[in-house]
Amino acid sequence: PEWFEAGGVYHADPTYTEFEAMPGMTRSEIELEFPVYRLPDLITESGWYGTSGGLRPSGGRESELECRKRAEDVLAALREEARSLTVNKQVLVVAHYDIIAAVLDCALCQGQTPLPNFTRWKHFNTGITVLDVLAKSGHVLPMYINSIPHLSG
Repeated sequence: PEWFEAGGVYHADPTYTEFEAMPGMTRSEIELEFPVYRLPDLITESGWYGTSGGLRPSGGRESELECRKRAEDVLAALREEARSLTVNKQVLVVAHYDIIAAVLDCALCQGQTPLPNFTRWKHFNTGITVLDVLAKSGHVLPMYINSIPHLSG
């Protein structure tokens, strides 16, 4: 669930100044629609967003800074997973632009000030990014960023 779009799941008022966090799909709704998915325990009948995992921000809508912190946590989890492997493993993530850009910033632009609104990267709909996380060092090697050959023709 940590790979969700920046902002989270929320309802905004007509002026887009007041936000109410929403729970997202429940465990049984997800299992019904996607029966082969392996769901983490933090997805409950209360929904996946803002459940016991503490993903829901206090203001109803996640800020850019909160998203960037979440991206750091996602990258740390990927590095930890890589360190624990005894054989190579491939992980597929389907995600929205902002969280992809935030993870790329964390992985590849350490020490640089992030550009506002996740504008450092271009990532088209269905663009493919492949990152290789090295087990021993935790370094992230970009294999592809925003590859879209499947759209040509």
